[in-house]
Amino acid sequence: MYVRKVFNNNVILVADNLHNYILVGKGIGFHKKANDQVKSINKSQLYINADDKWSSMLIKLISNISIEYLEISSLIIEKATKVLESSFDEYLLLVLTDHINFAVLRHMKRMDIKNEILLETKNYYPKEFAIGVYALQVIKDKVNVSLPEDEAGFIALKFVDSSLDDSGKQDAIILTKTISGAIQIVEKDYGSKLDKESISWQRFLVHLRFFLARAVNDKKNVKNVPDDMPLYKYISNRYLKTFKCAQRISDYVESVTHSEVSINEKVYLT
Repeated sequence: MYVRKVFNNNVILVADNLHNYILVGKGIGFHKKANDQVKSINKSQLYINADDKWSSMLIKLISNISIEYLEISSLIIEKATKVLESSFDEYLLLVLTDHINFAVLRHMKRMDIKNEILLETKNYYPKEFAIGVYALQVIKDKVNVSLPEDEAGFIALKFVDSSLDDSGKQDAIILTKTISGAIQIVEKDYGSKLDKESISWQRFLVHLRFFLARAVNDKKNVKNVPDDMPLYKYISNRYLKTFKCAQRISDYVESVTHSEVSINEKVYLT
């Protein structure tokens, strides 16, 4: 394996007889130059096959931003791999590097974006959110920029979206189709299209996603008696139309996933 290009002391492009690779690690490029041999690779170093269709985008990205953002992303991914006990495809490096670069640029221009589902992200993805918090600290340490907590939520969701294995991705396809069907039920019941640019839409989508995930993955723990009977009675009577809509969604989900939806889930969805 030999060096094709040295970006800085910590990031280099290398190649063997078959593939190109991006290596990221402290001091890995120190005193290296093109055509130098790379005899050994530390397992902790990010080792990315750069022959996929996104490789040209990655090289272009590296050429147009500070290489520090690639290093920052590699540290975050390395941490997430250990904490989440999951592997991520190489595309995440490109996505995360690009996101952090623009997040810093926006912050410096005082154009931070408010994360309207920050609370949901904290509650539903605590481990991923912890990675987001870690990411903010790495960014602070490396480029001396303190991004708002909203960005921890945005970064957390990058790992949520990228953490699925092949079986998980198949489940995700099923869930996506089921979500589409559930939304059609809501729009039919209420006689109008949902505003996909609204805050309410974002929150509904988060709730619906978790409702479906639990329905699929928690088949053994279905309860037909509500945990909170007074709440159940209040919801089912006070919001009768909405509860009936939730019931229709539940029936649809049961038919698609072959899973039984508990009363607690119907109350939650309402």
